[in-house]
Amino acid sequence: MTEQAQFPILQKIGLSENEAKLYELLLIQGKTRARDLFETSKLGRGNVYNILNSLKAKGLVLSVEGKQQVFEAVDPTKLESMIQKKVTDIQMLRSEFTASLPQLASIFNLSTGKPTIEIFEGLEGIERALEDSLQSKSLIKTMGDPNLLKGEVADLNGRYTKKRIRQKIRKQLLVPDRPELRKMFADYEKEFSTIRYLPDFFTNTKVTAEIYGNTVVFVIVREQKIFAVIVRDEAMAHYQESLFDYLWNQAAS
Repeated sequence: MTEQAQFPILQKIGLSENEAKLYELLLIQGKTRARDLFETSKLGRGNVYNILNSLKAKGLVLSVEGKQQVFEAVDPTKLESMIQKKVTDIQMLRSEFTASLPQLASIFNLSTGKPTIEIFEGLEGIERALEDSLQSKSLIKTMGDPNLLKGEVADLNGRYTKKRIRQKIRKQLLVPDRPELRKMFADYEKEFSTIRYLPDFFTNTKVTAEIYGNTVVFVIVREQKIFAVIVRDEAMAHYQESLFDYLWNQAAS
């Protein structure tokens, strides 16, 4: 057996170098006695048993007890479960990072006095940006162009709203006072959402702002491109919230 593994992918998906060597060896030789593995692998008796036990624990090697213990590799398709585990671990890590990012950014802002800006493109990017507000647990104040709530963006907003309601996060929405909008929002969830209507409120801006904590999320939907911008800055958030509150106090329910 060569010192270099023939299939580097085995290590990329989670096997150690020696695990990959023994697994390859068993793939090539088929059922093999333990003592033959000592000689062929040149890894030493103790190491070989430790590695085989590790491969058995991963479900990649089977053993048959008898006068002499015999080992064999399982079907390589079983390796896909290791890839799936990596995917799951990465998703969990991403979720934990997303939950921690607002606090990390706040600490950064306090220490440097500089705002942080993140840009997210496409529908998936907008959804990720909106879900940032679900980590704050604070009241969300939203104002902007309700024309954005159409098509795929409307579906995205529906998923986001369900998550927000499950987490019992309250939202205030400020929209233009127009008959078609009052009709559109007539059946909107009311336990965790309060809507007010403002005459002559700006429309067709293609921008919506979400304000919470020290953060403002701008969602921009254009024909050519859709994206979201997260700005974390205490002064910016305070300015946007003051503007929202001023308009909110003039609006009708």
